[in-house]
Amino acid sequence: MHDRLLTTAQMAEFTDQGYLRFDRIVPEDLCRRFQAELEAGDLGESRVVHPYNRPLAGMLEGTWRATAMREVLELPAVRGLIHSLVGPQPLYDHHVNHTRPAGAFRRNTGGASIHQDFAVDLRPFTFDINLSIFPHEVTREMGGTLVVPGTHFRRPHDNNLYRYQHMRGATQVVCPAGTIVAWHGALWHAGRPNLSPRPRTMFKLRLNPTVPQVRLWDTSELGTYDPHPVFRRGHPWMSNHLVEFMHRTRLWRHLTGDHAFDIEGGWTRIGIAFDADRADPRYRVPSLEAVPRVEAGYGGVEVG
Repeated sequence: MHDRLLTTAQMAEFTDQGYLRFDRIVPEDLCRRFQAELEAGDLGESRVVHPYNRPLAGMLEGTWRATAMREVLELPAVRGLIHSLVGPQPLYDHHVNHTRPAGAFRRNTGGASIHQDFAVDLRPFTFDINLSIFPHEVTREMGGTLVVPGTHFRRPHDNNLYRYQHMRGATQVVCPAGTIVAWHGALWHAGRPNLSPRPRTMFKLRLNPTVPQVRLWDTSELGTYDPHPVFRRGHPWMSNHLVEFMHRTRLWRHLTGDHAFDIEGGWTRIGIAFDADRADPRYRVPSLEAVPRVEAGYGGVEVG
């Protein structure tokens, strides 16, 4: 069966809010077998040798060869969304079985506070994705994963994120069994207390791209689809929407290869200014030796 690639409209939604949700994408019988694997610990980190930066295909043929996990990832819809976001040959980064015990009222530090995974990621365009797989129904009482839509463009110091609480627009994943949420690796998120009488499970898998993330989805509607309404709608926590327009423009230009795309003319104006800077000889440095440097001393003295 062919992979079911994402549409241009879905990619615009991902660009804007930083995640896509697919309810009941995993069949019920497969959910039950996957849940049993997680409860048995068959997908624990102990089974992974040299886990980081390995081809996902190698994991499927090796560690996960005879598992329900492999069947989940090889569903045409799941293969299609992975291909659309990180390409046909992504790297396995890591996985975590996030199981919250029944009646876990107290919040612990770290994952239960709003945070970003791999907060030191400074890449301007390229991004990893996380797949959150929910093998059973998650009710509001269970405290499903909290995400803050649109925050994937905001990269504050990691420790500063822990002080944010009750953010406007934050949403909790309340979903049926078999739901997968595919989210940008920098999206703000948090675990929640489980107030229900049964454990809550969320399996997280992080994947890295190995190719430029340019037009990897079904682009048949790219020439006719207008993403402006999606990018301009904003999110409740935002204040300066123009800055957010700039973030979305830059990522959309990268994803589509269309460097003429703009919202409110922001990047066009900046591009003109950059061209003027490059044309100014004062900005041209023929060699490192010509860069002015400051010697130590009172007030500093420019030399060279």
